[in-house]
Amino acid sequence: MAWLEVVLVALLIVANGVFAMSEMAVVSSRKARLQQRANEGDVKARSALELAQSPDRFLSTVQIGITLVGILAGAFGGARIADNLAARFAAVPALEPYAGAMGLGVVVLVITYLQLVFGELIPKRLALGSPERIAAAIAGPMRSLSKLAAPFVHLLSASTTGVFKLLGIRQPEEAPVSEEEIKVLLEQGKAAGVFEPTEHAMIERVFRLGDRRVSDLMTPRPDVVWLDLDEPETELRRLVTESHLSRFPVCRGSLDEVVGVVKAKEYLAGKLADPAAPIETFLKRPLFVPETASALRTLETFRKSHFHLAVVVDEYGSVEGVVTTNDVLEAVAGELAAQPSTDEPWLVAR
Repeated sequence: MAWLEVVLVALLIVANGVFAMSEMAVVSSRKARLQQRANEGDVKARSALELAQSPDRFLSTVQIGITLVGILAGAFGGARIADNLAARFAAVPALEPYAGAMGLGVVVLVITYLQLVFGELIPKRLALGSPERIAAAIAGPMRSLSKLAAPFVHLLSASTTGVFKLLGIRQPEEAPVSEEEIKVLLEQGKAAGVFEPTEHAMIERVFRLGDRRVSDLMTPRPDVVWLDLDEPETELRRLVTESHLSRFPVCRGSLDEVVGVVKAKEYLAGKLADPAAPIETFLKRPLFVPETASALRTLETFRKSHFHLAVVVDEYGSVEGVVTTNDVLEAVAGELAAQPSTDEPWLVAR
């Protein structure tokens, strides 16, 4: 048997495996990981990302390589190895009439088996195990091969595009990452121990912020602690001190008549410095949000306005409750422990 032909066929099978592994690695690589490595200065990852972003040229190059390997393997295996094997079968008188067919059949079966195992299955499984690393490793050679086979690559790409247009099929576009896909990745990360259960729960609650209305998070109207300007200053100061809240809506006669918001510490410190100072001195303009606003939109409003308390109103302007930044944060982090009560005064005169 011609051992040179056997070695050539083996090398061609290995080459087929390299092409198959390259295809699987680039196709299954996560672009986000390649982008991260590219941003960190990995030139190979940047080349792999370029291949992943132009799949037509890359897949055409791979297909040209696989097709050539198949043709050459068939030529060497069928023409030379099969003939040598047929001569050995012909040495047996009973097999002589079938020697040619048997030699070709055995060669086809053996090469097909080796091609499937070593030229397809094993390389692709290796690629699935570490797609980004393998994609980065083969990116350079594949780009060089693509340049060498540029005329054929352009011909195949143009042919594919032409068939799509002829059949009226739109070019497939990469679908954007959906919220459901991110949730699936989070579940996988949780199962793999990448995310702590608490982190996973917080991220899930962040996704729900856009679906939750601020009315679900607010302190409802009957439970709102507010300051009435018609009350005497001593009563207002007592209410602020005993409530242990950081901010209060200030109204005149009714909760629907909101005139401002006061910070407890500023008010108490101001009254300590000047007992005669009226509460109006410390008022800040109120922030109003509609009850139909989402929690996410309300959080963005807090961020832009630098306010920490908002008055929630209905479509007619009536106050339905109040919401604070702490209420929105609890919707993300879960219920926070209440601040323990203390008998010590907030401010001590010295």
